[in-house]
Amino acid sequence: MTKTLRRRMALIAMASLLTILTIIVVLINVINFAGVRSDADDIVALLVKNGGQFVSPPPPSGGAGSESEDEESSRPTISPEAPYETRFFMALIDDETLRVAKLNTSQIAALSEDEAMAYLNRIYFGRYNKGFLGNYRFARAQTEEGTLIVVVDWSKQLNAAKSFLLSSVIISVAGAGIVFFLVMWLSKLAVKPIEENNARQKRFITDSSHELKTPLAIISANAELLEMEYGENEWVRSILNQVERLTSLTSRLTQLARMGEDEMVAEMERIDLTELVGEAVGSFATLATHNGKAFTDYTTEGLFVRGHREGVAQMLSILLDNSVKYAKTFIDVRLERRGNRVAFVVKNDVSTPLEVGMQERFFDRFWRGDQSRSSETPGFGIGLSLARTIADKHGGTLTAESPDGETVVMTLLLRYVD
Repeated sequence: MTKTLRRRMALIAMASLLTILTIIVVLINVINFAGVRSDADDIVALLVKNGGQFVSPPPPSGGAGSESEDEESSRPTISPEAPYETRFFMALIDDETLRVAKLNTSQIAALSEDEAMAYLNRIYFGRYNKGFLGNYRFARAQTEEGTLIVVVDWSKQLNAAKSFLLSSVIISVAGAGIVFFLVMWLSKLAVKPIEENNARQKRFITDSSHELKTPLAIISANAELLEMEYGENEWVRSILNQVERLTSLTSRLTQLARMGEDEMVAEMERIDLTELVGEAVGSFATLATHNGKAFTDYTTEGLFVRGHREGVAQMLSILLDNSVKYAKTFIDVRLERRGNRVAFVVKNDVSTPLEVGMQERFFDRFWRGDQSRSSETPGFGIGLSLARTIADKHGGTLTAESPDGETVVMTLLLRYVD
């Protein structure tokens, strides 16, 4: 149980951490890329405004609210080094003749004139007025002389943004890995008190059961002597019945306490579930029929699972015994394959309608429904709890459903093996 608790703690912690890291990495890189694109747009817009070239800004005028101040405030803010650092090319295309009226590729060395013309043709006949074409940021604008196209080489900035993205992802993954090992180590310390408490509980139950065996054996022996001495009577028989119930209870409690140990896992093997179900059904079908309850069995042949043979057999017996005890008129048993799982389903009706959500309490220890509180129905409310524990040890699931309140469906799912 503590191992499962540690895994769940680590899973929750890592899911929360990865969610936060993903959001942070995405936001940081989106903001970074938006800044890179904005800087490129500022350069391109300035070149378009100046007819495809860098022009030194005019000196500020002294008149307040003048037109030059308005233009200065609307001009993109760029570095004074931008004209010397920016690699670009431009073209002015006559829309009537589709001929290049002006072409300037002197500010870029990475492309030949023919390669630059190929980019310009794609932009001119494309759908967008601005955007990225590979590592190049472009803009297209209509002028009195024709269509002006400016293309800026932004590969350096884009490569820096990609490197930043890769670095942030690697650092986040490495950080998440370190946190995972820390969480696993710290979770061991966190669950240590729970583990010690469980160990004390198991030891208490085991010791108590051992100590109870001696007085119960003595009581049983004395009751049998009294019966031999004075003959059989209802009082002695009642004593023997209660001793038998207590002996069975202590045995179940000991078994439930030891269920967390690894002995069952170590002894798992490939077992024929069809065969085990057949043996269990053969025992309980006769009992159900004898009690006037219809018993039907639909079993698929050749279904194998990996498990502890005695544990799985006990789990099947618990489910069938519970169904035979509390069924009103019928019991349906079905064994079938569902994908990579094997499903063992037991369905029966009940004499007393079930309340909504009552089936969730079937697996609580010592809980018994109203219809089972009569002394005529034996049991302690431990069987289904023990069956679910066995299912968990096998990596399976055991659930209870009551779709209409009149029937109960117990479903055991175990992993299928070839």
